[in-house]
Amino acid sequence: MTVLLNPRLQTVREKIHSLLLTPSHYRHLLYSGLALHGTGCWILQDGIFTFSCLSELLQRTDVADALGHESDGVFDISTLAEGGSWNEGSLKKLAPRLKVRLNPPKSVKKEDGMVQFTDILSHSLKALPCLELLQATDIVGNISFQRPTIYIFPAGRGDSALFGISGFNLLVNGGYCRRSCFWQFIRHLLRIDAIVVSHIAPDNIFGISSFFERKATEKTSPDLGVVYLNIGETKPLAPNGALP
Repeated sequence: MTVLLNPRLQTVREKIHSLLLTPSHYRHLLYSGLALHGTGCWILQDGIFTFSCLSELLQRTDVADALGHESDGVFDISTLAEGGSWNEGSLKKLAPRLKVRLNPPKSVKKEDGMVQFTDILSHSLKALPCLELLQATDIVGNISFQRPTIYIFPAGRGDSALFGISGFNLLVNGGYCRRSCFWQFIRHLLRIDAIVVSHIAPDNIFGISSFFERKATEKTSPDLGVVYLNIGETKPLAPNGALP
């Protein structure tokens, strides 16, 4: 059994590849992290694991040869979100010689071992508070622009950009990582006059939400102006607070 805590995309690929190559009658792939509703994509530390990623692994020559010798193997996949191509029909086409089950019913009879296991994991799965992720600056002085300037902040699968000119600063998107990739720079600015969030997706929601949380938690530079959020048509919540 292999347990990954907050893994990177490449690590997940390698471990699933190893799982598929290991001779076994029963394989169980369990994902309990964040997932993108409607598509079932797994949101990892530095990227997104999609159904296409799993498809590529299952279609590799070495994996196909290894699974070709199995006629009654079981491959269970448990994930918090379904959607898109994440369904048993699509999975069975990729691995016709395996009995593929998506989110099989629970069959645990005694929970003592499960409770102990989750208690062990709880000591390792600790999210850093926003104040530690985005620390205020102790440096005296602020950055200002005298002529048009553009800064690009790489952030995994999603980038962020700062456009600055004398008297006006514009931040576009927030990057993939929860530790906002632009923070170390813009915390030295007096003001962000406008923020543009071009879309809501894993490649920018974590960086910008951490920044907003930081500003809401404690007063610190930079001051904020107008926020432009492109989210399309909104729908009212149902009486129970759920989306219709």
